[in-house]
Amino acid sequence: MTARDRVALLHRALEPYDRVLVPVSGGYDSRLLASVAVARGMDVESWTTSPDDGLDTDIDFARYITRELGIPHRIVPQDPARYPEEALWVARRLEYLTSHHAWYAPFAREVHRAGRPVVDGLAGGPLMKNFLISSDAVAAGTGAARREALLASLATGAPHIPVLGDTAREWIDDQVRTAFLQATSMLHGHRAELPLSVLHTRTVRGIARSPLGLAGPEVTPVFPFLHPEFFEAALSVPVSRKEGGRFYREILRAANPPGGRAAVHQRAAAPEPAGAAAVERARGPGVEPPDAGPGGRDPRAPLPPDAGGGRGRAGRAHRIRVVELAVLAARPGALRRLAHRLRGSARRSHPALARGRRRAGRGPARRDRARTGLTGPRAPA
Repeated sequence: MTARDRVALLHRALEPYDRVLVPVSGGYDSRLLASVAVARGMDVESWTTSPDDGLDTDIDFARYITRELGIPHRIVPQDPARYPEEALWVARRLEYLTSHHAWYAPFAREVHRAGRPVVDGLAGGPLMKNFLISSDAVAAGTGAARREALLASLATGAPHIPVLGDTAREWIDDQVRTAFLQATSMLHGHRAELPLSVLHTRTVRGIARSPLGLAGPEVTPVFPFLHPEFFEAALSVPVSRKEGGRFYREILRAANPPGGRAAVHQRAAAPEPAGAAAVERARGPGVEPPDAGPGGRDPRAPLPPDAGGGRGRAGRAHRIRVVELAVLAARPGALRRLAHRLRGSARRSHPALARGRRRAGRGPARRDRARTGLTGPRAPA
């Protein structure tokens, strides 16, 4: 499958919509989706707000991208004095499960007033550019080493001011490690274990709450990267090929010539467009992975043999996970239809899944786990 084929799947994901709002932050995900919407000739608007990181680089880069694409662009400002009120509003909407979306509150209320479906890049980073997947995880020689490296990437790191003693810290680390391994156990050995583990433990349980709980349900959130066919196509690309953003730049070039040029011009020898270089340099870890391959590792190098072949129980679990991820991100009224369609598609394309589901039907507990894919306790977001 070529880059153009994958872009065509994104076009298909946007077919049901005529007018959309595409928030552009300057990151790869929003650039790609805005390019696809423009190429389809849709009625597109783009808004941007600051993520409250003290830099406002998202606004600078978004202005450049939307100007290149010819999209009407609006900046939604924030009022620092209202932050306590905004944080409480967000906490209540998200059932007190996460606190790092408070900066999104003014933007979400403006989205409600506009009433347009909001195109969101949920899952794009892990699927397309190894977001939170370190070079150590990709190069690990064993499954255990790979999972340990991935957990280290997902963790917040050492505190600036230690507040726990060694014994308490070690106990917490052990509890988190156990929960993480249990939550991802069905993915162990799968060819796409790394991105699926990030999606299952961070994206679904934490990041997805922003578009679902803040933009929605007042407006319809649209998740093109979760379109079943695109999701499968992106997972089929080895993680080694995605290091350093190489694979993502191929997709950006194929999506739309103006958007592709604006998005991939960051490391050219010629001077970059005004603001682009400064924006990319200003992005810290956890916002946008670096353009160069981490650790100097050749992104074309194959994965270690222990990366797994996607067969057996782990292969079946991947299909169940696709269903769960898409279902959780769908509007409530479409859950049953979406789950039925995805399961049917998975069984047709992979007969082993149908056989696995029949075997998993022995006993009510195993049958429930096979039906929902919900195994193990919550992992930390």
